[in-house]
Amino acid sequence: MEEQAIIFDPYAQVNRSITLKNGGTGLGLYICKQTIEKMGGTIVVNSAVGQGSVFRFTIALKKESEVTESQGAEHLVSASRRLRVLLVDDQADMNIFVSAFLKQSPYFLVEYCRNGSSAVRTYTSDLDKFDVVLMDWEMPTMNGIEAVKEIRREERESSLKPVKIVIFSGHEGDEKREVALTSGCDVFLSKPFSKEELLELLDKLAKE
Repeated sequence: MEEQAIIFDPYAQVNRSITLKNGGTGLGLYICKQTIEKMGGTIVVNSAVGQGSVFRFTIALKKESEVTESQGAEHLVSASRRLRVLLVDDQADMNIFVSAFLKQSPYFLVEYCRNGSSAVRTYTSDLDKFDVVLMDWEMPTMNGIEAVKEIRREERESSLKPVKIVIFSGHEGDEKREVALTSGCDVFLSKPFSKEELLELLDKLAKE
């Protein structure tokens, strides 16, 4: 029960040896909890060692018929151009979240990468394929800051206009933000972020 009480805390990890083998930072369940609570819901867990875990959450959602067409098209009107997005995050759930956030917006997820090395290869294979890169900071193999530096180096060598890069992290603070900006990122975004926060940011980038 003591371990179950901490698993929703940021950077809490019950078994460090599994983390070292498979990666991760202990933010996944924290982000789930924060996202669900932002939607007015709750999440609970029932778990037994050697048997498994069951997670349950509840949220109140409107029926599709209650969402008006004008609400769905809000960001279609505000944005000045469509943006092609590359998402980079070692947590597969982020792909689901961001894809859902971008639905019915002028922005679309072109590709998804699980680490910085894959992101650099994907971006440099076609330097005109993406308008925005959404990059997680903490990832195995190559972290987000290292990947940003590689992308910026490739752009300089190819004399290309820099792609917009948004880096996000569960760590907050001015020092973290300063590191991100001096490394070549355009925007630092704290995790977890809401759909509204992401779309407002993309709206702003689309007008630049």
